[in-house]
Amino acid sequence: MVKAVIFATLFVTLLVFINSWLIKKPTSLPSRASQTSEITTTTNIIYRQIDNQDLQLDLFQPPDNNSSNHPAIIWIHSGGFYTGKKEDINGLAAEFAKRGFVSTSINYRLTNTDYLTKDFNLSQIKKTPAIINAQDDATAAVVWLKNNATLYHVDPNQIFVAGGSAGAITALLVGYNQESVKIAGVIAIMGVADPTMVKVGGPPVIMFNGGLDTLIKPEWVNLFQKQIEDKNIAHEFYWYPNANHGQVPLEDQINKTNLFLNKYLKQNSVLNYQISFTGVKPNNSQCAVNWPLQFTVLSNGQSQTYSNIIPQTSAIINNQLVFSGSLNLINFNQSTNITTFIKGPKHLQIKYDTSHNLFIPGDINDDNIINGIDFAYIKSKSLIHETVESGGYLTADLDGNCQVNSNDVNLAKFALQDRQDQLY
Repeated sequence: MVKAVIFATLFVTLLVFINSWLIKKPTSLPSRASQTSEITTTTNIIYRQIDNQDLQLDLFQPPDNNSSNHPAIIWIHSGGFYTGKKEDINGLAAEFAKRGFVSTSINYRLTNTDYLTKDFNLSQIKKTPAIINAQDDATAAVVWLKNNATLYHVDPNQIFVAGGSAGAITALLVGYNQESVKIAGVIAIMGVADPTMVKVGGPPVIMFNGGLDTLIKPEWVNLFQKQIEDKNIAHEFYWYPNANHGQVPLEDQINKTNLFLNKYLKQNSVLNYQISFTGVKPNNSQCAVNWPLQFTVLSNGQSQTYSNIIPQTSAIINNQLVFSGSLNLINFNQSTNITTFIKGPKHLQIKYDTSHNLFIPGDINDDNIINGIDFAYIKSKSLIHETVESGGYLTADLDGNCQVNSNDVNLAKFALQDRQDQLY
């Protein structure tokens, strides 16, 4: 991917009108242990309908839930994938709501077979339909919570997934066996997953396991944890040598999990940005408001890519429409010497520009170059005056005014003739 390079330190004003890129740690975090007043509970919310079932969750909101967005935890109950219900884990969900988290417990599809028996083995995890169904349902719960983040005052970039036994297996699968949605971390109590699922860049994980567990065998856990270590994934592993399945001390789980959550909440940096698109006019840009961005940040050997980022606000600055927002750098713990690469949906970035233009449009087919193929497509659409309703998306609409016309052709010509050598 062709990208622009922007070097940022703790506070840098750049030549390409990303003024005040601010890489910082969150300055305040609510005390999870001190909040003891009454929590708010909402039960039996339908988060998914599938296989003629209404899958429900219970939601526990912290006492100060109207004051700011909170991190969240999705709790998944145990039961061998054939029994159990969300109410079984409501105690933990409520406990962490008291500590400042929006906390949910979910039901998920069950089967008629108890899979966690003495005949269960590690290789079955990736191919057992009931387990994959549980993963899909829990992933759907993450999506539901992200989609309802504003309503319930949730930080959509700070959602953790947790569970015990079958719920722990499910939580690990959400963390390491799907890529449709990102989570902030995994809490696995007496669980394990197939080591082949683990890839570089996975979320932080805390695991509690018993040395005498006859269901989740210690040798399986060791294989999985070795892959976590080999892939340099942040982790905390706690072993209880004399504990069988279900015998990990509850108070110890709560205390260590609380420390883990606070540790990795504090580790995320925040990137504040301001950008503008060439050709987008302040008073005629209804179709440019939701253009997604892709950020790739690198520092000290660590890199992370964040896709489909929609700017949160827009304003007219010096007669230029400027979009701005804050990007929570999940799983990226650097805060200095940041190299940032940015790409628009059909835009390439200017290397050096003292004007208020950040992106040059015209990369229609997303091959990271503006050439005759892009120009021909834009020209053909302008000849038929392709249009869309306000707020829609047209590939060849370079100025965001919801139609393709001669102005878009001129913008593409500008990129081809005058600025091609200046684009990343």
